[in-house]
Amino acid sequence: MNEPMQDSEASATQGGWPPSCATLGFFCSIALVASAGMVGCGSNADESLGTSNEALDLVVTHDTQDCYSASDDKDGDGYARKDATKIAVPVSKSQELSCPPGYVRLGNDCNDANALIHPRATEQTSNALDDNCNGSTDEPAPLYDSQGWANTPSSFDIVVRLNNAAAINAQGSLYADIEVAALKDSNYPHTQTLVPITTYYPTGSYARFTVTGLEANTVYQARVLKLYSTKAGTGGLGGLIQNFAIIRSVSDQKSDWYYTTTTGTVGTSATRTAMLLLGFSELGRSDTQLVGYRGYQPDGTRYAADLGENWCSEFYVWTSQTWLKDIAGVDPVDKVVDYFEGYDAYYPSSEIPLASRGDFLPLDTNDDDKKNHSARFLAYDLSEGPGYVWTLEGNSGNQVKVKRRAHDAAFKGLGRITVAMIK
Repeated sequence: MNEPMQDSEASATQGGWPPSCATLGFFCSIALVASAGMVGCGSNADESLGTSNEALDLVVTHDTQDCYSASDDKDGDGYARKDATKIAVPVSKSQELSCPPGYVRLGNDCNDANALIHPRATEQTSNALDDNCNGSTDEPAPLYDSQGWANTPSSFDIVVRLNNAAAINAQGSLYADIEVAALKDSNYPHTQTLVPITTYYPTGSYARFTVTGLEANTVYQARVLKLYSTKAGTGGLGGLIQNFAIIRSVSDQKSDWYYTTTTGTVGTSATRTAMLLLGFSELGRSDTQLVGYRGYQPDGTRYAADLGENWCSEFYVWTSQTWLKDIAGVDPVDKVVDYFEGYDAYYPSSEIPLASRGDFLPLDTNDDDKKNHSARFLAYDLSEGPGYVWTLEGNSGNQVKVKRRAHDAAFKGLGRITVAMIK
């Protein structure tokens, strides 16, 4: 492809994305976030970030895979204890996603005596336990929705479930310190302090806050650092003065990172926003073990993959097919490449710094110069070193993951979403 790339996103200053889950019912995305290789899809030779649950990803080298002995999983939840050692074991094709009998796939279990505690568990309310092994206790848990939360070109809302009794008691008097970073500048986060609650939802104890002053068409990560209240009888003595009221700390436990995007009004912006918000809601499902490894919908079956089948391309296609023509059912990786080539929209990997959020990236994660993994581009990050690529990926350690990879020879091309592809 020799012509200049088309349909790059332009900044916009108007528009928005209305939330679809205003009442926050129980089945609202069913995605409470408390929130790689294998032959065919994925490797962990890069940095895996997820929502924060540092469940260890595994490497598969053709006929072996790094697993943990089941003897290191005393509680039988599928996650080995934190200091367990991985073992290279022979695997058949059907065992690539879960390890053979006598072994488990993931580790980093911070309490191997309790099967309800592991890196993809849902944080429980006021039990003084680190249920999801992220280092925090009774922290706020971000909630994902497939249409986001009031995403606009310059703002988005973040909704968290309150898991701390003092924060729940505070209800509508809450304020939050929220750390925010554009993925393209991830090493330069900023904190919006004392952000007032906009809505409190008693059913489920959810609090909603608005993050403002953002750049259009940009993917962000955000997390609640602290919660405060002006309600008497909450928090400790003393505190700050806010609107002539004493504001007291009610929680200093950091939430997991919440991933989302601002939107725009130009070219392919609306389509890109929609695909990413759907993909991030699936990240929420994965981080709470609803899909993927040991999921309620196991492996990639939610995305039309067979049980035990690698599902990176299926994930990209599933989160695209509502908006892109003729992409439904396209897999594996080479067929997705063919799809973009058919629209004259496939470019060398040297063009990745010019990619737009939502574009397609094929990778070689087995170091054999073959495309074997699919990823969705989120941002190109120059805040550290020569450049890193942020991606959203299915079947990364049999999970949905946000990842940050060095821009190196593993990337084998770039598929650009164009106006011609959109339904």
